[in-house]
Amino acid sequence: MDVTQFELLYNPLSPAPGLEDIILTQGYFLEITNLEDEEYEFLLNLIAPEPTSGDPLRSLSGNTQVFVTNAVNGDTGGALIGGPDTYRPDSGTKKIAPRASVLVTVIPSVFASFFDPSPIANPEFKVNGYARLRLPPVFKQLGTGPGGFPLFSFGPQASEPVKVMVTGQKRTVYQDLAGNVIDQTQSTYPVCAGQACIEIPPESPFRPIGPIGFAERLAGVESVLLDASAEDFGANLAGMLAAVDPKAADIDGFNKSLAEAKIPFRLEHSKC
Repeated sequence: MDVTQFELLYNPLSPAPGLEDIILTQGYFLEITNLEDEEYEFLLNLIAPEPTSGDPLRSLSGNTQVFVTNAVNGDTGGALIGGPDTYRPDSGTKKIAPRASVLVTVIPSVFASFFDPSPIANPEFKVNGYARLRLPPVFKQLGTGPGGFPLFSFGPQASEPVKVMVTGQKRTVYQDLAGNVIDQTQSTYPVCAGQACIEIPPESPFRPIGPIGFAERLAGVESVLLDASAEDFGANLAGMLAAVDPKAADIDGFNKSLAEAKIPFRLEHSKC
């Protein structure tokens, strides 16, 4: 569900005489509260079209840092990954305990850190976009099978929309050319739904399979598989295949796409 707009800035306040010496750094802050009695995993997407000019300082790619403040499940730091156009925190989904809140902070990368040793050098960064909060399907371990092989399911997290409370803000720091802070401001973004308490629909993985446009459709698969540990790869892949609709699946088209991409695997229907 789309929640708010955002604007990230590392830029002079104005080209007007006297104001070009004031540099502002503006970040995006989204507080998310799980209003339900169960823990859920949320995924935040930041959506900002890539600049037609090709200017790297008008893109989210490589220009941001992300921090998640989570008193229950622990704090994390990192960067945005993905693109073009749609990005997500490199730490993946965010678990939010029942009745608990997390604060996601996205700021321009203006200082060197472990997450970005090469920050933005000049105050010329500006990106506008919007934030989307998702409740993606997840893997759940059901037990163990023969030989101790773990059995997983891959499906929606809930049977109905999940209630959350969201508040988005922009917070801006004003500095002079010497780096001294001379002012700070903050303001709240309106929520798309017109109210802070919203309901996020759970996403289902159950879709027909057919010919693949690898550049587009494998992006979601990559995020699920590559964010998992190496030992879970096989179980995750099996879980994803189990979510395919066998009656609607275009196996021939899928296998043709695999062959064209020189991937040495194919699928076959089974009677089991």
